[in-house]
Amino acid sequence: MSHRRIAQIAAVAVIVAMLLPALAVTAGARELKSTMKAQISIVNAVTLGGKQLKAGSYWFVADDTKVQVVSDGKVVAEVSVQWQDAKQKADASALVIESGTVKEIRFSGKTRTALVQE
Repeated sequence: MSHRRIAQIAAVAVIVAMLLPALAVTAGARELKSTMKAQISIVNAVTLGGKQLKAGSYWFVADDTKVQVVSDGKVVAEVSVQWQDAKQKADASALVIESGTVKEIRFSGKTRTALVQE
């Protein structure tokens, strides 16, 4: 194998190594064909689908049957949901929390609300 060929292979390996972290960061969210997505900040820890979410900012990515919670490109929680039509559009994306547990996820500008199934 020539030195030129080895250099080409090494260059490709470096490019692949640089791209892998970027692909891994978005892989969790890409697995789900999202119909709705919202970034919601949580002030106090809450429970969603048996997982505790610490205070912080999360992406809530929803499809017809589930919502994934993504933090730093990783899915940290997933829960089955049932959709309910609201009478009016939500003014902001928000969580409805009862006794520290997320019961509903509302998406800004949408009339559909995700009811958490436990």
